[in-house]
Amino acid sequence: MYVDDTHLTFASNDVGHLDKNMNDDLTKTTEWLTANKLTLNKSKTEFMLIGSRQRLNTFNRLPSFTVNSNSIKQVEFTKSLGVYVDENLTWNVHIEHISQKIASCIGILKRSRSFVPFETLLCIYNALVQPHFNYYCSIICGNCNKSLFIKLQKLQNHAARILTSSSYDADADDLFVRLG
Repeated sequence: MYVDDTHLTFASNDVGHLDKNMNDDLTKTTEWLTANKLTLNKSKTEFMLIGSRQRLNTFNRLPSFTVNSNSIKQVEFTKSLGVYVDENLTWNVHIEHISQKIASCIGILKRSRSFVPFETLLCIYNALVQPHFNYYCSIICGNCNKSLFIKLQKLQNHAARILTSSSYDADADDLFVRLG
């Protein structure tokens, strides 16, 4: 049995502190897992330093974390419970990922619109597209930069135009009112 989505955190500006405290916590965690007949998947174990670019550049060296003498790889982003978090908390990776999913679902809408009635098309939208905006964007949109927000808004506008069979230059605000 494996343990999924376990996170250890420690905050410090000192690499030596990070090394000592995280390695101690990793040792204790590994011991606890072993005592409870659980396994840490070393190939999926990773670490990420989180901070501004300026703050991260002040480190004179990278920390070195190990589990049973195996080095843990550093990543620039990770997925946690469906949300991609990057080392600078910019949301670029997350928005890019969900934008691709949304665009794919919008493609399904576009290919389906000539075969199904509007009500069915709206059901498809509510099942495939809208959840990405509601569950994986709502909190993040308030904290992302303007260009990322605009990217998401363009996808929402495109979906509204497809649902209403409107032209590419139709005013999206009017379409949103029409769609409720």
